[in-house]
Amino acid sequence: ICTTWHTYSMNGKGILKLTKWYRMTCKDDLGMKPQHEEDIEHLEWMPAKKVENAMANTYSSIRFVLKQYFSDNELVG
Repeated sequence: ICTTWHTYSMNGKGILKLTKWYRMTCKDDLGMKPQHEEDIEHLEWMPAKKVENAMANTYSSIRFVLKQYFSDNELVG
């Protein structure tokens, strides 16, 4: 989909992180759970219209990824 960069702190040191984003499919989501150590509190499959509403409460880098993903679809964002 795209590549993003973001910063965070670990042990008092600033970290610059590169993340590559891909389109994927999921055959079995029964074992999926939020990754709390990454401050991910909730996960949910949602239709594009609901994603559009959720974008208001997320990081700008994630909004960028979602806009890239949905650029050829119905998401306006």
